Amino acid sequence: MSDRIAFRLSENDGFTKEGLDKKADELDLNRTELIKKAIKAINELDSDLIKTVDQLAENVNLTFAEVIQGFVTKRIAEIDAYKEVWETSRPLLELMRTAEGSPGSKKLYEILKKDAVKAEIEEKIKVLREKEKYEGLNEEEQEFLNKNTL
Repeated sequence: MSDRIAFRLSENDGFTKEGLDKKADELDLNRTELIKKAIKAINELDSDLIKTVDQLAENVNLTFAEVIQGFVTKRIAEIDAYKEVWETSRPLLELMRTAEGSPGSKKLYEILKKDAVKAEIEEKIKVLREKEKYEGLNEEEQEFLNKNTL
């Protein structure tokens, strides 16, 4: 037997029955299914990720949902653009799963950041090589190239 959890949502919380029903209808759900889906989604996120998104949302004056939607929309657009140009898809590290399940946001962050730093270094090297041809480099830029190229 499952525990019953009851709570009230008020218009003061930003909810109306009409608004919830409209969203539920758009997703072919009833109101209860919609609320369960929302609670399940937030409950499955790592707490550290929620805190990070909350902080980012506060810093840029957006809602939690707007931040998540922005990042997910950007990534989906990148995936679709890759498919359009290369006519194939590539493995997505952010969607990897092992026998133990998803690696969790901390481990995934470490993996993705390592790859992103490598890509950014490669991009900066390209920019500095181009700049070097036409206007030369300052000492800091030259040190960066020396440190990051063979």
